[in-house]
Amino acid sequence: MRAKQRIAVLSTLFILFNLLAVVSLDRAFGRAHDLDRQSSSEAIHQKPGADAGENILEPGRTIKRELAAGQRHIYRINLDADQFLRAIVEQDRIDVVVRLSGPDGKQITEFDSESRPRGQEPATLVAEAAGEHRLTVEPGQEGAAAGGYEIRIEELRPATDDDRALQEAHKLIEESLKLRRAGRFDQALSPVERAVVIRQRVLGPEHPSVAHPLNNLGQLHQEKGDYAKAEPLFIRALGIREKALGPEHPDVASTLNNLASLYLNKGAYTKAEQLYRRGLLILEKALDPQHFKVAGNLNNLGVLYRNTGDYAKAEPFFQRAVSIWEKAVGPQQPEVALALNNLARLYDYKGDYLKAEPLLQRALTIREKALGSDHPLVSVSLVYLANLYSDRGDYAQAEPLLQRALSIWEKGAGPEHPEVANSSNSLASLYLITGDYAKAEPLLQRALSIWEKTQGPEHRNVAAALANLSNLYRNKGDYGKAEAFIERALAIFEKAMGPEHPDVAEALDTLAAISAAKGDFVRAISFQLRANAIS
Repeated sequence: MRAKQRIAVLSTLFILFNLLAVVSLDRAFGRAHDLDRQSSSEAIHQKPGADAGENILEPGRTIKRELAAGQRHIYRINLDADQFLRAIVEQDRIDVVVRLSGPDGKQITEFDSESRPRGQEPATLVAEAAGEHRLTVEPGQEGAAAGGYEIRIEELRPATDDDRALQEAHKLIEESLKLRRAGRFDQALSPVERAVVIRQRVLGPEHPSVAHPLNNLGQLHQEKGDYAKAEPLFIRALGIREKALGPEHPDVASTLNNLASLYLNKGAYTKAEQLYRRGLLILEKALDPQHFKVAGNLNNLGVLYRNTGDYAKAEPFFQRAVSIWEKAVGPQQPEVALALNNLARLYDYKGDYLKAEPLLQRALTIREKALGSDHPLVSVSLVYLANLYSDRGDYAQAEPLLQRALSIWEKGAGPEHPEVANSSNSLASLYLITGDYAKAEPLLQRALSIWEKTQGPEHRNVAAALANLSNLYRNKGDYGKAEAFIERALAIFEKAMGPEHPDVAEALDTLAAISAAKGDFVRAISFQLRANAIS
């Protein structure tokens, strides 16, 4: 085998920044207009307090406060229907998150566009109902050192058509993200495409707020396996951010990370490494070497080195990510579990099961306690633990874990979610190893059907299911079916990943074995030579 066989076929690289980031309005509202500013000459200074009452926020007043971990400050703002609000939080030594709630008490949106400890965090809204709204300021990071901020209303006026359009664009981005999380990638495309059009029209094509939906659009195409469409979107978003924000801005690092993940999925490891490392340098300089976003980049570099077999390089990156996340968010938080899982999988790959198992068990316990026993991330930990048991040959322990993982996804995401396909494929792969083809075949057919519907017929996951079906029929001696499935898988791998990707070599290996089994040794030698040339 050219690479160690894994039970789980991951649908896409975990792009950390986007799972940790909150959805924001990206500094969009009102920024492109020549509008009168409210004065902020009257400053109110208050001492820190954990949820210490509520303050009225009014035009013409600046409130200056101290803020530390575990604290939140709430401000009341009276708004008329269709009134436009732009509040500014000037961060001083602390990164904050700003949340806006309506008169009914329900959160409308939140803002965390500036991740550095100094700089402006704008919060904007077109009120849909008259009444008392609330603005909440909290630290953006658990365990954050104390800092200060100033808050003021910069604009309060009747909304314009452009204000309403930009708010609609924000809603479309949120709608797209919800569809994406539900695995409905095709449906998620249209809302974010409309958001790009709106922001380009109102703000101009080079505004940094245009880069945000472009980034999201690139991620959707990447998840669909359409790297040819994803790459130029990431490159355009990167160019906009570099020009508008400067080459050392954290948002630039975020786009570099996404582009690097695309190259990693394509097997372009040198390109991926260069971009990951550039992003890491930006984050360490712009934020802090111990910032949780730095840990995310370290984790992704560890994944790259692990996937390329450079385990010695991968290990310290995972270890440092664990250490940073433990300090930044606490040792029992899901982010820590992510890095523990990846470090454990590294030890699993190396065959060091004694080191791997306690890390996987700890990660599973963290996720069950923090997220609940039926959370999708719990299922990911279950699959990784099942991988370990399978690699040790303990298939009886692996099977119930994979069955539970599949049940979690079916219950939480519905029977047609791509991760249901992933879990079905994982369980089927175990049955392939144990020779239980009667159980494996329907699971693989189900995975294939779901992935074709949700991610398109040319996605690499479709090819993975086809490759597993080929192995099943080959093991059953049905070489005609086996050859047809692997030939289709090969065509997808070559188109999606490029002709030099290891997955292409694996498919060629399989074709060589099938040809040899059929007695066609000329074809077998030809396929094997092509496979060996990729190694």
